[in-house]
Amino acid sequence: MAIDEPLSALRRIAPFDRMPDDQLALLLTFAGIRDYSPGTTVHKGISALPRLQVVMKGSVVDGAGTAIGPVMGLTAMFEPPSRAILSADASGATILSIDRQTFFTLARASPEFVRGFLEVGTSGGVASP
Repeated sequence: MAIDEPLSALRRIAPFDRMPDDQLALLLTFAGIRDYSPGTTVHKGISALPRLQVVMKGSVVDGAGTAIGPVMGLTAMFEPPSRAILSADASGATILSIDRQTFFTLARASPEFVRGFLEVGTSGGVASP
């Protein structure tokens, strides 16, 4: 992904769409971005997701082939979630990973970020595996 592509991708995903560009750019300096080939295992399901993951391109599916995301692992920030095996779908996936420290730093700096997660989570847009 070119440098402007992650910013564009995050602007289309709630609640990141509420964050100003400077906060998104800062997030991208601390978060990891990884491309997964089609069918590649994203999470083995042995343990809970260790961080918040955001599918920025492509999609991720569970063992039953059900699409998950675009935001995965939010409950891992607060409590252990289910331990689903997750894989990139036939088109592959690009995933942004945010560790707990970065997540809580963003939460303190941006109340809109937290409010957005609460609103998206209650409408079913945030996956818990």
